[in-house]
Amino acid sequence: MSKLTPQERSEANKRAYAERQLLAAPKVKHKVTRESRINELRDSLLSNNNGAKLLEKVMSIAMNDEHPGQMAALKMTIDRILPQSAFEAAKNEQRTAIQINISMLDTPTHISHAKGTINV
Repeated sequence: MSKLTPQERSEANKRAYAERQLLAAPKVKHKVTRESRINELRDSLLSNNNGAKLLEKVMSIAMNDEHPGQMAALKMTIDRILPQSAFEAAKNEQRTAIQINISMLDTPTHISHAKGTINV
């Protein structure tokens, strides 16, 4: 082995250090957002049979009157079946108003009925 000059040794050490840093450097991760987590979970559930198993389990808990988590399972299924946005849209629709006019009578009116007479 040949002797390295201090300059060469310094450069070799710098290269070795840089190589170690590249090997040990963690991969750059993108910022995890709620949307990206939801997409990741959805892809995971759709990519294998776990989604069907999960749905079957939630439905069995929702239908079991003795299970302590029945209310949570019912709420989860109802929230998915009837999303809140459906009710928001109906709430924001304009409804036609009903107008009732009641006028006063100027003179007394006589109403005859088969069994009797009513004076108004």
